[in-house]
Amino acid sequence: MIKLVDINKSYGKNIVFENAKLTLPSTGFYLLLGENGSGKSTLFEILANDDHSYEGKYFFDDKLITKKDSDFHFSHVSIVYQEPYLISKLTVVENLMFPFDSKDRKYAESILKKVNLESLKYENVDTLSSGEKQRLMIAIAIFENKEILLLDEAISNLDEQNAKDIIDLAIELSKDRLVIFSSHDSLKELGYTNLSVISIENNELILSNNYVNNRENDNTNAVTSSLKGVSFLNIVKLIFKIIIKYFAFLVF
Repeated sequence: MIKLVDINKSYGKNIVFENAKLTLPSTGFYLLLGENGSGKSTLFEILANDDHSYEGKYFFDDKLITKKDSDFHFSHVSIVYQEPYLISKLTVVENLMFPFDSKDRKYAESILKKVNLESLKYENVDTLSSGEKQRLMIAIAIFENKEILLLDEAISNLDEQNAKDIIDLAIELSKDRLVIFSSHDSLKELGYTNLSVISIENNELILSNNYVNNRENDNTNAVTSSLKGVSFLNIVKLIFKIIIKYFAFLVF
């Protein structure tokens, strides 16, 4: 579980967070929503313990995280950026295994299968499409097997199908880790409405659930739609009929 308490962060006179609070469980998928420059990347830097120039407290599994926890990022957090960081001239599987002490090729190939890259394992990464490169970056994150996965605008440069593939994969991974997926778009146009959302509003972090809000709006719209075209006189007549039936029931 992560917990941010009264986080204050600014760049000069530009306030990013003011007494911001956030509590998230150990697993689950959360969409981090905000305009460009609103503080999404700054939040990721704080969560990865790469930024220490803020006021407030950051807890991970009830432990206070400070500058002294210099290995926190490498021990607990994986980040997939908008632009993939891959080693040119190496193959897909070589890129996957390169950063790690473990050179278990069978395990690496099982991960590539999970992200639909097994058939490309011996291809040079320079030949991959944007979507394939992002899937490889997620494969590296799976190989790292850390508790927190942060995806920073990971679908900004992808077409619709590749974007959906990345989102679906991230949602699947969130079953056994915490996944935070930053975007300036709500993803509703791609068909994703049942998402927990962290919004950056007025320098605060607001946790909500779009699905609940949508259902409430749908119910409201349904009632409103059912009353459209019904005149006031017809409503009065309907009420009068109900009253007549009620009194008839009492008499007989």
